[in-house]
Amino acid sequence: MKDEDIFDILDGVASEEVRLRHEQLLAQDEDYKILFKELLQTHELLLETPLEKPAFNFTDNLIDKWEAVNAPVPVKKPNYLPFYFLGGMAIFIVLAFSLVSVKETGKLVMMPNLSSAFSIFESKALLNVLLISNSLLLLSYLDKRILKPYFQHRFVVKH
Repeated sequence: MKDEDIFDILDGVASEEVRLRHEQLLAQDEDYKILFKELLQTHELLLETPLEKPAFNFTDNLIDKWEAVNAPVPVKKPNYLPFYFLGGMAIFIVLAFSLVSVKETGKLVMMPNLSSAFSIFESKALLNVLLISNSLLLLSYLDKRILKPYFQHRFVVKH
């Protein structure tokens, strides 16, 4: 006889056929008696155990957590701002070298007078400010893109 049939007998929902077989096995089989006593004790312990009522919004919380775990991971769009900055700097450097090379060829070429515009870059204070600001930009980019994701991934506490 299966354990489910014995629990049906203990719950009082077993069919007449199962009850007759149960009575026969109790009278004839010692192993069955031991098994029945163990399951009877288990059944009594289960009846004595108080039932806990789940929270009112248990189902909603469970569904929310299930959706959060199985939600698709949003794809971050890449930030091209540093590449735009580097491209602009490359264009500026190419233009600066091309202006110098045109002057050195000795050809008579009409060129705008940019000496007053570029004289601002001769100031060491401005160069220091530009170097510091670019260094800070680089550090913030490294922190945001490399260090923060690394440490968030490494020290995430899972419940």
